[in-house]
Amino acid sequence: MSKFNVASLLKRKDAPAPVIDQDRNTILFVCTGNIARSASAELIARHRDINDGWRFDSAGVGAVVGSGVAPDIDRELVHRGINIRGYRAKQMTCALAENAALIVAMDSTHRQWLIREFPQFHRKVVLLKQIQRAYAGGGEGNDALGYLTTLNLLEIPEDSIADPFRLGPQAAKKAVEEVEAGLDILLPWLGTRNAPQA
Repeated sequence: MSKFNVASLLKRKDAPAPVIDQDRNTILFVCTGNIARSASAELIARHRDINDGWRFDSAGVGAVVGSGVAPDIDRELVHRGINIRGYRAKQMTCALAENAALIVAMDSTHRQWLIREFPQFHRKVVLLKQIQRAYAGGGEGNDALGYLTTLNLLEIPEDSIADPFRLGPQAAKKAVEEVEAGLDILLPWLGTRNAPQA
């Protein structure tokens, strides 16, 4: 069996850039079990209610399907006034990837998995902390989706948000704070001028 090499696929000059459907209105957050980092991102984004036609969803590459928010993360979110009732984890699928305007991964293993499983959507996959760097490095003033889906920003180790699952309250607090910091950049950057028609 031949080994799939994502790096060579991404460097091909003859492959046309995929057209990003600006009518898609979902920002999809992805982590491992969909009960900590990506769940936090979805719930916080919904709580902030920027609306403007955007929907926020999340999934896991190895989801604990049907589970609620992880212990310690749940306390961090409730402490921030975020309603976690009714939240249920779900598995990442090709349909979710296809219907997303942007797929925001929490760490490099998720990003690599997404690109390996859904190479046709590789331009839509970005790390949450990469978004912060992209904005600071020239993204401000540009259309968020257009900029992020054409940017070829290399990953650095600091781009990953560590998995806080079963690591206690301090790890949960740090993860939620890092998610919030990323959303502090992403949500305003999406802004009303970039919103698709609902």
